[in-house]
Amino acid sequence: MDWRAAAASIYYEGTTGECSYRTPQGKMIPIRLDLKRTFDIDGPVLKGFYDSDTAANDELLIKYLAKNKDVVLGEIVATIQQEQNTIIRERPNRSMIIQGVAGSGKTTVAVHRISYILYNFSDRYDPSEICIIGSNDILLNYIASGLPSLDVYNTKQYRMEKLFEYLIGAYLPKKYEIIPTLVQESSELRLKSSLAFVQTIERWTRDEESRIIPTEEVRDKSYTFLSQESIDQYCRYFDDRSVVSKMENLNTRLAAAIKLEMDGEDANVRKEMLKKYKKHFSKNYKKRSLVQLYLDFLFSLEEHLANTTENANVTEDANENSTNTNIMSSTTWSEWKKRVKKGFFDCYDLAAMALLAHGWLDEGDDDEFAQMYIDEAQDYGVAAMALGKGAYAIHQSGKWYTDENIDRMLMERHLNKKARRGSAKNHIKGPKKRTNEDDERFAQSFEKLVLMAQAKEGEQNGTV
Repeated sequence: MDWRAAAASIYYEGTTGECSYRTPQGKMIPIRLDLKRTFDIDGPVLKGFYDSDTAANDELLIKYLAKNKDVVLGEIVATIQQEQNTIIRERPNRSMIIQGVAGSGKTTVAVHRISYILYNFSDRYDPSEICIIGSNDILLNYIASGLPSLDVYNTKQYRMEKLFEYLIGAYLPKKYEIIPTLVQESSELRLKSSLAFVQTIERWTRDEESRIIPTEEVRDKSYTFLSQESIDQYCRYFDDRSVVSKMENLNTRLAAAIKLEMDGEDANVRKEMLKKYKKHFSKNYKKRSLVQLYLDFLFSLEEHLANTTENANVTEDANENSTNTNIMSSTTWSEWKKRVKKGFFDCYDLAAMALLAHGWLDEGDDDEFAQMYIDEAQDYGVAAMALGKGAYAIHQSGKWYTDENIDRMLMERHLNKKARRGSAKNHIKGPKKRTNEDDERFAQSFEKLVLMAQAKEGEQNGTV
């Protein structure tokens, strides 16, 4: 039986006696489980078996983790824990946040959930509609390498900035550059990485829409083509559509209404009426590029912050530790807008423009992806990001992080966590007190790393 089948959940969650499992359609199937037995097989040899009421028996799990240091994601199906299985098999139409310490199996749960959904809901989801977002290419490559063993192919994987670039690429200028995000202490970054900034973009878009799209009834002579109520009702019903999409659809509805109401009129009279109201709902719209929309928003926000003494709504949530975020000087605002105008965008600029593109320019209402999985990096993730940018990384012990060992270390973090959970001893000792020898060992290793980096860069520059 395939581990993704509905009845297979009994292995992970069922206990002996009366129990049940849920089908993908939500129906509960009652059964009686008399025995749950796990076999330990090494090639043609049966090494033993274990009877247990729960999956991933402690003894088997510890032996498995100890022997398989190079295991990949698809090979740990047998060690999925009960609580992980519950998340994996949750219905696909729910948004979920999986929280846990480093090594607790968040990535494992995510990729197994993808496999489970594609297996049980193949009529609703295609692999190309699955998007995995990671902080760096090393993490994404690690995830992608395990997907085929879970029978998952052709999913999309992006770093966050590349995802935004993919989504709004058609609206970006021909020449642009994605630049590194500013340092955390930047007042600009505190503002544009806040929830309040996102909410302000949405509010500004709604305000501009109400100014641009006329909502008064469309009446000419004895004809009422569209009532104010029908216009308001349309805008409310299709609230998630962009400004451009609403204008085009309202113009189309108006043209249809004119043809219907004036069906008995002279063809030339009807033609003149159609020409008169051809762009009725877009007559106040000034076509702007996405970059210009972003700049107009920034000008509006700067003016609002300058004129608002209490900075209400916009700045209260911009920083969890402070409500005083109106500390950006005119120079900072000027430099920010100048970078955007020249086509230099960081990840947060791209995110803001993606939101503006969705609110203003998108012509369709189809979602690009049916399922999105965002995997945040922890502990080793910083080293992985550094390596991904061509930098060097070193552990406090003096051990070097390299492209050759980072994948293994990410996986070992996961396996060690599972081993700790499967151990009879559930406490974890802290690190030993640092000694002078530790400091000396780190200093020697760091010096070697610097010399190696200088030599490598010298070879690349032709100076060595």
